[in-house]
Amino acid sequence: MLVVADQRRLAAAVTSPRPGPPRTEAASGCSKLARARVDTHGCAQMGRNRVHELNREHVAAPVAEALGGLRLALWKLFRNTLGSWNPKPVYGCVFGSAARGDGDVHSDIDVLLVRAPVAGETDPRRGSGGLAVVAGYASEFMAVQLTTRQASKWARQVEQLHELVPAWTGNPLQVLEMSTFEWADHRRRRTSLFTEIDRDAIQVAGGTSLSARTGPA
Repeated sequence: MLVVADQRRLAAAVTSPRPGPPRTEAASGCSKLARARVDTHGCAQMGRNRVHELNREHVAAPVAEALGGLRLALWKLFRNTLGSWNPKPVYGCVFGSAARGDGDVHSDIDVLLVRAPVAGETDPRRGSGGLAVVAGYASEFMAVQLTTRQASKWARQVEQLHELVPAWTGNPLQVLEMSTFEWADHRRRRTSLFTEIDRDAIQVAGGTSLSARTGPA
């Protein structure tokens, strides 16, 4: 996938575990840039990324620049769509290969959607330490809970998102859905899921109070 590094450079960034031959279709695209002379100085390794400087005199330069903004355009689509939901996600982010930029045409787009708890839903933290564990999360208990009708509407919105994202990208959507109670439990236990999202997440919905990097843990 192409990403614009700044106003002067276009980076064709491909993430791989170690320097070496291109391993994805996107990486193969980087090599094609060099062969087509769309880049100016060939490919340079910058950390995990292979970076090309754009030859702005090339006839394909405007197309390359447009491709460079695709990920930002995708995040905007997510934010606009999720922002129109009712009920809205309390928190949402893209994670996994889509967030890291190392996916390909076969990769899922992984999205975490945190919703308000459904009326009567229990908090998993209550069974692992009593009130002392949940003392720092009073705001979550005060939050409005979803009615049965709202929960059904939420489910329909998630189903619609499963149709929209492949139309936007050609890639299947994988939704990880949980309540604020469940997400807070992941934060408290510092699960592998929490660690991955804390490292890679691109936030696309909600405030910062439930994001991986802020709030009580």
